[in-house]
Amino acid sequence: MLLGRHRIVSQKYRDKQKTLRGIIIVVVLVFLIAIIGLFSWVGYGQKFKINNIEIKGLSTLSKASVLELVENTLNKKLVFIFPRNNTVLISKRGISYDIKNTFKQSSSVEIILKDLNSIEINIEERKPVGVWCTSRQLITEVYTEKCYFIDDTGYIFSDAPKFSGNLFFKYYGGNTNALPIGSRYLSEKIFKERVFFLTSLASLKINPVSYRWGENTDSTITFAPQNEKGLKGKIIFNNNDELGSVYDYISSALLHEDFKYLDQKIIEFDYVDLRSGNKIFYKME
Repeated sequence: MLLGRHRIVSQKYRDKQKTLRGIIIVVVLVFLIAIIGLFSWVGYGQKFKINNIEIKGLSTLSKASVLELVENTLNKKLVFIFPRNNTVLISKRGISYDIKNTFKQSSSVEIILKDLNSIEINIEERKPVGVWCTSRQLITEVYTEKCYFIDDTGYIFSDAPKFSGNLFFKYYGGNTNALPIGSRYLSEKIFKERVFFLTSLASLKINPVSYRWGENTDSTITFAPQNEKGLKGKIIFNNNDELGSVYDYISSALLHEDFKYLDQKIIEFDYVDLRSGNKIFYKME
């Protein structure tokens, strides 16, 4: 009798569980159908479709090129089914990534939903603090420079046109990438320290026009005169030297008689070498 009761109870339990599973399956299917229907209504309907795209903040980038990229990104589909060219299923992260990955001169991208059918894209472009240049040898054995714009973090972001003179401060060495755009000249920390140091040299009434991070652990600053006065030559120190000390050594070197009238005329020298600790070596032209 006990065995029979156990069998009856077990059968009832199994039937109950089967019914419950059936209800759960139906609920899940109804939910999925509702979700698919909602996504289809949003994706393929007109109520939320993006008809207006405003792009702001551009200075060097082509608005047409950015707009084409954004439209291509919007045409991508969610799980390969639902259109994302609407203000509900839009992928802000995807648009931002595509813009920054394609246009390296864009430093930040903000996307704002203005209304049900309009978005605004604000792009902040990188501002050059100089150019990073590399030399390449042509078949004729003539060397020419290829330069790229670099921002205040040391990020190389676009080709620079050819120009003469010292329109932009030039950086050399450092980066060794075959395709430098999208990489860094030096680490951000080291580069910012160099920029601050090079800027501070103006207080000594000298005009640095280029800086080289040498592979042989040497740093070289090249100077050019301004308004028919100042230094013309180069100063060499170790890459790892404390820059505050380098500044003091340069200041001390400029007190020498040979550099006394740099604020009145052009003083040409071959080099000032600061690589020997507290000893300063220099050679005049």
